[in-house]
Amino acid sequence: MTNSVAMARKWVEFLVGRPEFPAGDYLRSAFDVAKITRVCDCGCNSVEVEVPADSGLVPLVSAGGYGPVFEMQFNTADENCPVAIFVFVGANGHIASLDVDYCGNARPMPEEPVLLEPPFHVELSRALLVGRSSAGIGDEPGKASR
Repeated sequence: MTNSVAMARKWVEFLVGRPEFPAGDYLRSAFDVAKITRVCDCGCNSVEVEVPADSGLVPLVSAGGYGPVFEMQFNTADENCPVAIFVFVGANGHIASLDVDYCGNARPMPEEPVLLEPPFHVELSRALLVGRSSAGIGDEPGKASR
């Protein structure tokens, strides 16, 4: 599947509708104002973004370091290779990338991957779990809660 900004938007809308991801409104708003800085062309569906400092959005997590704050994986109908979705934040606490890969990024993303419900793996950073109103409480990005 060819990666594009439109494909990134499809994955954003997918996450917005998922009960496992507690920050759908933020994600949609961030992508509405973010500058897409990189669309990966390796065969995955990953993008890097930059949320402007003057966006008016409250950061997803407390500012600190770069790292993952959310991960979700699904088995697929094709070849039983999983689709993995990762949300990374930057030092400013805003989303820095949305990474979506197939088969551990060993194969290109199929045109229409069929995701088998429910996801077999969901992991959230405690920083994301405590919410943006509790700035400074919980794990740093990259230190996930189980």
